[in-house]
Amino acid sequence: MGAKKCNLEDFRGKIALWLDAQHIRKISLIGKNRLSVLFMDNITDEFELEGCGAGDIESFLKEMKKKGIIVEPLAKLSVIPE
Repeated sequence: MGAKKCNLEDFRGKIALWLDAQHIRKISLIGKNRLSVLFMDNITDEFELEGCGAGDIESFLKEMKKKGIIVEPLAKLSVIPE
């Protein structure tokens, strides 16, 4: 099954419930505008974000890292500073 397509704001809304309940273990950048979300129950979901640039995604990933989620950036596309 392919990645679910949505824009960044819709994606933020979808994961807000998961963040509040601490269900997300890790978010990985797996390609340009593609994220993989690993949940605490070891289920993985992929999302393709439309209508946003690399800077938007980088900002989002930094935000997730500050919330304590493990973030794995794709080194060639983005670097998330410590």
